[in-house]
Amino acid sequence: MQVLLAKGPEAHTQHIGSGPAVMSFWVGTLIFLAIQAVVILGINFLAKPGSRGLPHILGSTAVFQCWLMWAIVYMAQMNPLVLPQLRE
Repeated sequence: MQVLLAKGPEAHTQHIGSGPAVMSFWVGTLIFLAIQAVVILGINFLAKPGSRGLPHILGSTAVFQCWLMWAIVYMAQMNPLVLPQLRE
């Protein structure tokens, strides 16, 4: 898939779906998975055996929400709007 980034003589296209931007997205996702593993292991070692349910849910939800916010911001920067044109 190609995206036209600008009109005129300086127009160029960018391929989406491959390259360093997509690779670093997956690297960031793996980092968040590692953070999730640390949170789960920390909860297993620090929480009392009978009360681990809620901390697991809260920790998992917190890490997922952080990853989701990071992913949205990261993907918004993958294809920035270059030279926006106002259409009336």
